[in-house]
Amino acid sequence: MTKLVALPIPFSAGENQRIVYPVIASDAKHTVLIDTGFPGQLPLLQEAAAKEGIALENLTHIVITHHDMDHIGSLAALKRTFPRAQVVSSAIEADYINGSKKSPRLELAEQRAASLPPAEQQGALAYVQMLKSVERIEVDKTFKEDELLPCFGGVLIISTPGHLPGHISLYFEKDKTLITGDAMTMENGKVAMANPQYTLNMPQARESVQQFLKYDIEKIICYHGGVFEGDGHKAIEEALANS
Repeated sequence: MTKLVALPIPFSAGENQRIVYPVIASDAKHTVLIDTGFPGQLPLLQEAAAKEGIALENLTHIVITHHDMDHIGSLAALKRTFPRAQVVSSAIEADYINGSKKSPRLELAEQRAASLPPAEQQGALAYVQMLKSVERIEVDKTFKEDELLPCFGGVLIISTPGHLPGHISLYFEKDKTLITGDAMTMENGKVAMANPQYTLNMPQARESVQQFLKYDIEKIICYHGGVFEGDGHKAIEEALANS
């Protein structure tokens, strides 16, 4: 039997307290963590998993939907602590996760900082340094596009570029559950498109979300916003219509 849960991990954004939702799936053979939170959040991940009766010591895989710092921030610490866990991502994202290619997010941040007057650069340069500070590690395995994994009754890896070039989402067929990463968000209890401010290619992001309509979905887990339960098709169609 698969246990599939979102782990609420709090973080501070200025004066506001917010939450990200890594997902953990486990059965008798596998324990898989999907995304890892910000740097320094390993203890929070362990605590949240323990509340669900899951020990991170049993991790077999760590799946990364994309390389933004709130998704890979605690990846290196997890790998050091649980070295037998395989790190898995798309081939495109693997090059950004291991640092062999410069992150497009970092490139944009550097361009923005350079375009500002010197008196306004402090905050932008601090953001650039924060992105550079995220520890890079090697990916153990890469997914093929639209690969179907045999674990958990079948898990489909869906290529969903737009937010970032190699972004992936996951569909747990048996559980009729979609893990969107940052392809979608939840706002005020409703599923919504990814924030255009943080999405590199919005038309491509819309095309990616339209793919979700092919699947029978009763639960949607968004990294930002949490869990939606109900008519997945209707929720996704409304999100597309309102964007």
